[in-house]
Amino acid sequence: MKNQRSSNIELLRLLCMLGVIFLHYYNAGMGGASKYVAAGSINDIVLRSMESFFICAVDVFVMISGYFLSQANKRTVGRALNLLIQTSIYRILYYFVDLLLHHKSFRWLSLLYMMLPMNWFVMLYVTLYLISPLLNHAFSLTKQKTAVLLVICLFSCFPTIADSMSALMKTNLSTFSTISMYGNNRGYTITNFCMCYLIGAYLRQNSFSGIRKPALVGILLLTTCTLVLWSKKDGSTAWAYYNPVIIVHAAALILLFLKFEMGCRPVINELSGAAFSVYILHPWFLHMYNTEPNVNGSVFKMLLHILFTVFSIAVMSYAADKVYKLLFGKAAQILKKYRPYTL
Repeated sequence: MKNQRSSNIELLRLLCMLGVIFLHYYNAGMGGASKYVAAGSINDIVLRSMESFFICAVDVFVMISGYFLSQANKRTVGRALNLLIQTSIYRILYYFVDLLLHHKSFRWLSLLYMMLPMNWFVMLYVTLYLISPLLNHAFSLTKQKTAVLLVICLFSCFPTIADSMSALMKTNLSTFSTISMYGNNRGYTITNFCMCYLIGAYLRQNSFSGIRKPALVGILLLTTCTLVLWSKKDGSTAWAYYNPVIIVHAAALILLFLKFEMGCRPVINELSGAAFSVYILHPWFLHMYNTEPNVNGSVFKMLLHILFTVFSIAVMSYAADKVYKLLFGKAAQILKKYRPYTL
């Protein structure tokens, strides 16, 4: 029987997807809020707090995958191809829309570039999906608690210590890394994805029933406050995906939502099904919003603008997802069954 996800986890996926939009709203090179907000202001504190709460979103997505995919070893090449093709189709559509709106000249090399599914998350997630049965086998043959602690020490704690030392000493310690000779890359690595996958698998194998909701809420508040204070000294390390504080935050968030008994809520499941489209499309929509005049007004005005930006982008992305599924849904369902394999 196909393993269906509960709506409580789907609701968490939705929350994290909205959180990703906010993270890029705050990002200096995208929405620009962190660049424009007055340092040390109340707005700055609010934005840092929201960044610190939602920075776990990518880790949560991967842990959820580990939570579910660790239960079976059957995969299909078609599912991986489907994600890559969907990414490419969105990029091609964006290219032609950009040509029309900005009256640019068509170039074949530019089109070829946009045909490539260039997205760091998609490429790493597809890789993780394809090798996940190997991780399942390895995990099943180990003392699972010891294995999880080992990978956290090697790929979370040590990189955090190394990057903190680099920031403190103001020197490059990239070769003092357990991940690559070019440094730890702030968790934008297949290593971090594999670690989060195994943590998700471990959460599935252990109920953690002794940890009550108030305790989990307390953990989330503590980790958020820790990241806010840490980010004022070293934002790069504090908000790196491999940071053990973020790992704990992500795991606590999953455990908290697992305790909500929601049953199957079709509306939530329907909306969460558009999460991938929202992730791919939202950076392009973000450029339509003027962040600068809104982050230095009143806190109320800033929060209204954040809510309007996040939810309007989510709605537009959901509409685009519906159009995509209308046009390519049947082909995608056929493709997902292509080349099944079991390791």
